[in-house]
Amino acid sequence: EICPTSNIQTKAFKSYKDHPIYKLYKENINISINTDNMTVSDIDLNQEYLNLIKYLNFKIDDLKKINENTVNYMRSVLYPVERSQHADWINRCVPKELKYFEREIFDKDFLWEYIQPAIDFSKKHDMPLYCGEYGVYFHADDRSAERWLDDITSIFNELGIGHAVWSYRGFSNITDKDNNVVSEKMVEYIARK
Repeated sequence: EICPTSNIQTKAFKSYKDHPIYKLYKENINISINTDNMTVSDIDLNQEYLNLIKYLNFKIDDLKKINENTVNYMRSVLYPVERSQHADWINRCVPKELKYFEREIFDKDFLWEYIQPAIDFSKKHDMPLYCGEYGVYFHADDRSAERWLDDITSIFNELGIGHAVWSYRGFSNITDKDNNVVSEKMVEYIARK
């Protein structure tokens, strides 16, 4: 998930032209385009798209492809899970070209494979990796959320990837709608160094 205008406003990048989003897209890194906080950034998704077209030479077809992929990444499955447990869902909802869904088991090894292109990109371009927002949707069951958080935090720490948890309006069962902590165990996984 990339919020180009917010990234510039927070000085992560000097300008749109300095932003690596187009390089990431061209290297087939899975990305989605977002606005971050629309009231703070004073931008909507349409303007975000126009800026990408104007400053980074994105084409309408590029943005359509990114959006189609984004919708497909938003599906939820239990974690870790064997493919056979969700075979019907995968066959109905996931486009065949999304190769990572060909796996039989979705687990920590899957997460390594999934982020490997970003790791390779980082090394190739001598750029640090940072995961600005990650989390588990509130529809996930607690055990799957705990396992996923444990695994992804371990990977981030092992690779030295900076990371920030997304907890807007409740995050799995780690917080309630008012952002009060509900699960100390999930907090422990996230805070581990």
